[in-house]
Amino acid sequence: MEPLPEVTDPRVIDGRKIAQSIEGQVKKDVEIFVSKHGFKPALATILVGEHPPSKLYVKLKHWACKRLGIVSEDHKFPQETKEE
Repeated sequence: MEPLPEVTDPRVIDGRKIAQSIEGQVKKDVEIFVSKHGFKPALATILVGEHPPSKLYVKLKHWACKRLGIVSEDHKFPQETKEE
């Protein structure tokens, strides 16, 4: 199988490259925040039930936090959990 040709059309957006650039800047911002305030920012997620797409979404958010130096905390509850 031949490699795909390089895209040279300036109208084509390289989403992966843009995402990496944004992630790199966020990582720097997190480092600045930690040095300035002495603690890491955090993300807490709440997942109710076992909905596979939601589980994947939460998992990806926690992976991103790990790459960026952000603390993440996951709270899982059974489907029967009431809103109160």
